[in-house]
Amino acid sequence: MPLVPELLRRPSLIVASITPSAAEGSAPLTCVRWSPRLALDRRKSRPGVPSTTEPYTPGPGTTPVVGLAVALKSSLSLSRPSVQAVLEAALAQLVGEPVICRGAGRTDSGVHALGQVVSIRLPRELPEKALVYGTNNHLPDSVAVMEAALVADEFDARHSSSGKLYRYQVWNGKIRSPLHTRNHWHVGHALDLEAMRRAAQVLVGRHDFRAFRAADCERLTTVRWMKRLEVFRPSHDPLAIHIEVEGTAFLKNM
Repeated sequence: MPLVPELLRRPSLIVASITPSAAEGSAPLTCVRWSPRLALDRRKSRPGVPSTTEPYTPGPGTTPVVGLAVALKSSLSLSRPSVQAVLEAALAQLVGEPVICRGAGRTDSGVHALGQVVSIRLPRELPEKALVYGTNNHLPDSVAVMEAALVADEFDARHSSSGKLYRYQVWNGKIRSPLHTRNHWHVGHALDLEAMRRAAQVLVGRHDFRAFRAADCERLTTVRWMKRLEVFRPSHDPLAIHIEVEGTAFLKNM
């Protein structure tokens, strides 16, 4: 199945390593469920705004807002520019003037994304295919725009979020796998999936996750709603274990 249609049908997937400590690996990156139709559907509850799921067309005199799904392979190097910086530089080269990117969430070092969501306002409308391929011509190998779509003026990658999804990956083979080292935590002894699933369900629902956040987290509200927390072995990789956590929002390092 092609990658991009899957991204538009369900919450975007973030591939993050699980490690015993931050020094040995990375923290997860948040992303959102996104599609142009979703952005339009959210307008139904707003008074005076048409209820439609037809492709959006900007009004006269307005500049187009575009949603991007961005894939990235992150680096632990602190000396490299941020994803936002390289994306804005690539877009500026493409359109000939500065473009501000609005990301769905913070990008932490050492993580990867299959569909980080970004909203931008362009000085003029560009064909979606030209925007994808043109921007990618100016991006490093570690970042790529996978999808672009014209969205409603009110669409905002952060505030239009309907949910966020983390995926943690564990390699549960006795012998380490060189092909899984980059984005899997190796646990050599057999894990009890049923016990993990029972424990995971305790976290599902609306709870105060104050004890799960970083000491320097500045969020005033620590109550979050976890929609689901699933533990499973992917059929294509039976020695791996995936842990998917979907919620409305997450605290720092949660």
